[in-house]
Amino acid sequence: MLIDVPVGEDVGQYPAEAVEVLKAAIEAAKAVLEHPATQTQIDAAKATLEAAITAFETKVNTAGNSEEANAAVTEAAALLNSIVVGEGVGQYPLAAKTALEAAIAAAEEVFSKPSTQAEIDAAKAVLDAAITAFKAAVIKAGNSEAVQTLITAVTTLLNTSTEGNGVGQYPAGSKAALQAAVTAAENVIRTAATQAEIDQANKQLTAAYDTFRASVITTAPAEPYTPSVTTPPVTTAPATTPPVVQPSTKITDGLNTVETGQGTVKADTTEVQGIMKAAKPVILESALAIIDFGKNGLNVAELKQGLGSSLELGVLITEKSKSDEVLAGSKLEQAGLQPLGGKVLDLVAQLNYSNGTSTRIKSFAEPVKVTIKLKELGLTGDTTNLTAVRFVPQADGTYKTIKLGGVYIPETNSFEFYTDSFSLYSIVKADSVTKITFKIDSKAYAIGALAKQTDVPPVIQEQRTLVPIRAVAEALGAEVKWDHATKTATILLDGKVLTMTLGKLIDGMDVPAQAIDGRIMVPLRYVSETLGAYVMWFPQDKRIEIIR
Repeated sequence: MLIDVPVGEDVGQYPAEAVEVLKAAIEAAKAVLEHPATQTQIDAAKATLEAAITAFETKVNTAGNSEEANAAVTEAAALLNSIVVGEGVGQYPLAAKTALEAAIAAAEEVFSKPSTQAEIDAAKAVLDAAITAFKAAVIKAGNSEAVQTLITAVTTLLNTSTEGNGVGQYPAGSKAALQAAVTAAENVIRTAATQAEIDQANKQLTAAYDTFRASVITTAPAEPYTPSVTTPPVTTAPATTPPVVQPSTKITDGLNTVETGQGTVKADTTEVQGIMKAAKPVILESALAIIDFGKNGLNVAELKQGLGSSLELGVLITEKSKSDEVLAGSKLEQAGLQPLGGKVLDLVAQLNYSNGTSTRIKSFAEPVKVTIKLKELGLTGDTTNLTAVRFVPQADGTYKTIKLGGVYIPETNSFEFYTDSFSLYSIVKADSVTKITFKIDSKAYAIGALAKQTDVPPVIQEQRTLVPIRAVAEALGAEVKWDHATKTATILLDGKVLTMTLGKLIDGMDVPAQAIDGRIMVPLRYVSETLGAYVMWFPQDKRIEIIR
């Protein structure tokens, strides 16, 4: 029997240890039979040998179950078919693809022939490790926060600098060169860029920034032209006492009163910019409301370009006919909103020029805090589910209603909310109000007072915030369907259907949905606003609030 038995570790073979055990049993039986022995001794030796033979037969190496292992091969092959090889974000290096292909081939060689369970398990473990390593090799989008901060600083310098030959000015053409560097950096972060690409853009913009600053003219021309100057006679105007006006509205710097007036007030733009440069908040106070622009809210292009003009700020109650028109045209009831008091407020922020023209400031550098004194609006009673709404006029004469949320403050019987642009407003009652809060680079988020966690934090790409699709869908109360074959996500909410495909832009979208760290990330503002929610960005603490 032992002469023909195959010895080895393959299927159908016997381990060498089992052969040695059986040999020993045979030798023991021979020793009994080769010497005079009683029948009892012979029977015992025979029984022992038969038991050894039976045990030996069970030691044959049998084929293992490769069902789970074959499933791992199928998963790995599907993964390879779904990826793109390249150097871009979301793509995979060729070396990673080649390594996984080799691991699949090695595993298939084991699984395609009779193999022991130990061989199958070992091959599957190697393949699983290769799949994990491959997934980790995906090229990730870089963090553009540093270059975005640099772009802001460079843009600020460009907006406040002038070209010329005077001290403090810059040579002709230098601003255009720096602006070209800004544009190049913006083009990089506007696309899904790798960290290496972002770092290179940051390096090049830094060099251009340093070159521009070093080019500032520090000495006057050698032979400046000095025109003759005629000094007019000095006259002293008779002293007059201005009429005493009881102020109803004032602009302050958070400490001192800057300007007062009735309904709206006006202040020189240079003075307002001085308040912001001193890192003080610009605050509008009246019997009706307090509007806190903060230290940076009015740091907008209109104000910088409107030096020499006057800034008019105020909050007004519109005429009853206008209020009725707005409330009727907004169709509040269809949006689950109930009007209260029937009053509409006009929040004013505009620049008035010496030629009689004016320009409204359309949006602010950061959301503005507005506190409305409800008693002045005649609002009393139930304060649950109150919300501020902004009315935006439409071409057909109706008004789009934007729900802004807010907080009722019982101590002062006032209502506080934030807005990032001025228009017409009212305080109304809603069927429900939900505030959702995300922060950049933080896995923690909140739905109302409920704290939640997501496994991948929100990130900024191309100046847009991307969040995991599951997190934003849950927060909005939406349903998500994922089609792996087409890499398409479908979000459904209240009859609205939004479909997005990985890597593809659709109308109104600046940055496409993409896979980051194994999660589908979607543009937060686009998704939220398409589904009827409102989004505000708070740059100071990189916070996003969604109101629905």
